[in-house]
Amino acid sequence: MNARNTRHARRHALRLIGAAALALPLAAASHAALAQSGWQAEWNRTLEAAKKEGALAVAGSRSPDARRVMTALWKRDFPDIDLNYTVGSSTSWVPRVLAERGADKFLWDAFCTGPTGGFTLGQNGALDPLVGHLILPDVKDEKTWNGGFEELFIDNARRVAGPFVQPATVWYDEKKVAPDKVNRLGLAILLEPEYKGKIVWQDPRIGGPGQNYSLLIHEILGEAALRKIVVDQESVFYNSASEATEALVRGKALFLIGVQASTLDQFKEQGIGRNAKPFGNSGKVAFNGVGGMVLAIMNRPAHPNAAKIFVNWMLTKEIQNALADADKFNSLRRDVPPHAAAGMMAIEGEKYVNTSAERILDKKKGVRDLMKKLRPN
Repeated sequence: MNARNTRHARRHALRLIGAAALALPLAAASHAALAQSGWQAEWNRTLEAAKKEGALAVAGSRSPDARRVMTALWKRDFPDIDLNYTVGSSTSWVPRVLAERGADKFLWDAFCTGPTGGFTLGQNGALDPLVGHLILPDVKDEKTWNGGFEELFIDNARRVAGPFVQPATVWYDEKKVAPDKVNRLGLAILLEPEYKGKIVWQDPRIGGPGQNYSLLIHEILGEAALRKIVVDQESVFYNSASEATEALVRGKALFLIGVQASTLDQFKEQGIGRNAKPFGNSGKVAFNGVGGMVLAIMNRPAHPNAAKIFVNWMLTKEIQNALADADKFNSLRRDVPPHAAAGMMAIEGEKYVNTSAERILDKKKGVRDLMKKLRPN
């Protein structure tokens, strides 16, 4: 090859390299656009199909604030899809749903109450793995969630998501019980004879937050102490955390097991309830849980497209922030600020009783059965 041809070949090669270099960002941009249009197209198709279904049936959290926020925002965002949000505890939902399915009735779309119910439904084949139903890119991205999917999903099969997490503890009236005594004795202060009849509790026999506290006490103080607090100390059980919280605020009790933070905030806005304080956020006085509200999609949902829209919607930044603020939870989403009452945050490196882990389900049931025996009525 002569010099002229060599120079020509080099110029041609450089033009090819330049064209390829220019094509790379264009191809990447085109690929990104196609990826975006892919999920957007899927979302649009699913939403249109959900509008045709026209309904959504959710087994929902017993929290009145969660229900209020969720129903209002769903109606705002999806006015063409009627939301049937029915509240209940895990212990009431599970036999109902399994009985319906045994009769070949598939009436529900999503499950949003306690983790115990979610685990049991999953183990009985009533739930789908959740990841396959996620559409929105940020929701599907593990980096969105603190701890990734390992923390977001609380069961091995990834059928049950726990997007909320926080330590929870016993509360007390600091004007009538010395804070230094609480700090010194911790949960053992509930055993002091002078506080007989002064302990109120969100009923631990019916699932929900109350049973998580009974597990905490059982793990920290032992079964004998738990028996004494329930029987000898004559703890008063309330059906809801709101009622138990009001009892503390109204001076009917000195200790509250199972606070409803939003109810307490409402009283504080009226200038009362400011004496209520938490025991603390160490693993000796607090458990770590999901706040009584998980997220799962039913196997063979009644409205499959509406169900898919719902689980994606609930995991968005806006809805996570609204629900966390309503019930004073902390979302696992990295872009949602903490909302836990009284600054209740997990201490890094602290060991907590994890009341939401699937591995503790049998122990949790055993403690609940014990509570039923200690207080049959």
